[in-house]
Amino acid sequence: WNLEAVAPGLLVLEPDGPASLLIQPGHERELHKLTHPSMVGDMQVIQDPDGPALVVGCDNGAAYVWDLEGDDAGQIYAQLRSLSPIEILLPPFMLIITAAQVLSFSFGPSIPWNKEVHQEATVVHNFMMLDFKYTLVIDQEQVFWVEMKIICSIIGLFVICALYSVPQKLER
Repeated sequence: WNLEAVAPGLLVLEPDGPASLLIQPGHERELHKLTHPSMVGDMQVIQDPDGPALVVGCDNGAAYVWDLEGDDAGQIYAQLRSLSPIEILLPPFMLIITAAQVLSFSFGPSIPWNKEVHQEATVVHNFMMLDFKYTLVIDQEQVFWVEMKIICSIIGLFVICALYSVPQKLER
């Protein structure tokens, strides 16, 4: 298997980029249509124990390994991608949270500490266990009137939507 240099416009079907098709030298016919989600940046045919394979690197950071022979020719059998920022930042963050929770149990309020240390250990333990107790003093009459205004507004919006056939207009 050798890839013959061909003008990118002749190799391309979709998306625009080289390596959408493989062409055997002397047998210029479509063997496999290999589509990728982004432009192909680099490709290399390698000899795998299962036969030849095409390794493709795309501009979006993904890498694909395509099988070129056998019953599963033209199928992806390996795929790699770049990590997103949340996938990079989440594991260390979770490790810190887990360590803080373990330490809050190890040195928590059940350990007999002197009074000053016991108070701090209890605060840290309650924070790590998300054991917050807030007491808000709210006049029930104020809550009632706010709820009534919201409910009346929603009822009014419903009536207006029903009169102007908004659901039918949204379906179109």
